[in-house]
Amino acid sequence: MIRLCSLDNYFLDGTKIEANANKYSFVWKKTVVKQKEKLEQKIIKEILDYADKINEEEEKKYGDKDLEEMGEGVR
Repeated sequence: MIRLCSLDNYFLDGTKIEANANKYSFVWKKTVVKQKEKLEQKIIKEILDYADKINEEEEKKYGDKDLEEMGEGVR
């Protein structure tokens, strides 16, 4: 049997270590869920706004023409 630690001789120096945790550092699950939903909605809105912007730019550039009429048909 290998003995990794012997408790025959041990010393206690009284060192105190302070933790970073604080009684106000926890968060409520409902708050996290609500904030996550708001963030997801904001991201979706920004993606859709960006898609609308790109679509408007393409409409200005190409109008009602199809890709084939522009010489960029699918091969």
